[in-house]
Amino acid sequence: MQLKINFKNASVQALAQSVPAILSGFIAASLTPSSPAFVASIVMVLAEVAFIVFYRIKPAAVAEDALKQTGAESNY
Repeated sequence: MQLKINFKNASVQALAQSVPAILSGFIAASLTPSSPAFVASIVMVLAEVAFIVFYRIKPAAVAEDALKQTGAESNY
């Protein structure tokens, strides 16, 4: 059973690693050889913006969680 799971994980990882290579080859053939680096930098900036927008932690919530873990009372 474990062997089957490992093989499935390996095949999914291999597929995930092949997609960026195919896309970068297509971008390089369509535009210029240096364009995959520009596209990758744009994608990374977009990923950073999405991370900041969707996973922002509010400072009050962090402080309240810390107080709950220590058992202290909140002043908020």
